[in-house]
Amino acid sequence: MAVRTSGRFGALHGRLPILLACLVLQAGMANAAESARPAPWALSTLYTQSALSQGRGSWGQFDNELLYTASPRWVFGGSVDVRRRYSASDTLYGASISFLPNTAWELHASAKVAPNADFSPRRSYATGAEWRASRRWSLLLDARRFDFPGGSLRELRPGVTFWFDDATALTTRYTDGRAFGSTGYHAYSMRLDHDFDAGRRLSIGYAHGIDPEQDPSVVPGVLLSESDLLSAYYRFPLRARLNLIVGAEYEDRHRAYTRTAASLGLSMRF
Repeated sequence: MAVRTSGRFGALHGRLPILLACLVLQAGMANAAESARPAPWALSTLYTQSALSQGRGSWGQFDNELLYTASPRWVFGGSVDVRRRYSASDTLYGASISFLPNTAWELHASAKVAPNADFSPRRSYATGAEWRASRRWSLLLDARRFDFPGGSLRELRPGVTFWFDDATALTTRYTDGRAFGSTGYHAYSMRLDHDFDAGRRLSIGYAHGIDPEQDPSVVPGVLLSESDLLSAYYRFPLRARLNLIVGAEYEDRHRAYTRTAASLGLSMRF
């Protein structure tokens, strides 16, 4: 038997589904607006655990970076990195700045300091620029300096990025370095980046050449040794503005050791 309603209650009962639908639609629009709203802050944290051959034990590294987009042209950043090698541990504090005068240019600079460093540079500086010369090409030029107790290392790193399309790019770099004002060294690297849908990103890299390294288990000075490095990192969203990062590296430092590493981290915007 049907229940008959009348009066104001009957009118409200008839409109109730419409009211509920409007509330659900309004909540969905609010959530969509919240997701679409620009998030000025970006926080990333990554932990890497490395296993070394030749009975050298393991290394650990914990990298943290916070970026703030003050305007479409200015981005400021700060970082704290903790590195552990055997019984020694270094903490590096950094600051960075990026300036984008237009859609084609980016200028950037950064600095790091490691008080009481055991194996890391006590101070390091970097500056550079990127020019999107065309839809297919970007030109890169960076300069870096590392100050160790025994002297300084300087590097000039030109590079180029080729854009296959808006989702896939190949970046190559050449490094021309000079250690302690007298010893020259060289290296090159390649990295392939591909953006899938829904915020997923895959990066595959390879680097070869002479690389500065300070190993506290061998000698207190800086070694210039030849190495090959393979890396792969994958980022995918866990939820809106929160991504999980997984990665792996394999390094062959010739006639010294091999290093196998696994990385796990998070990145988020707010």
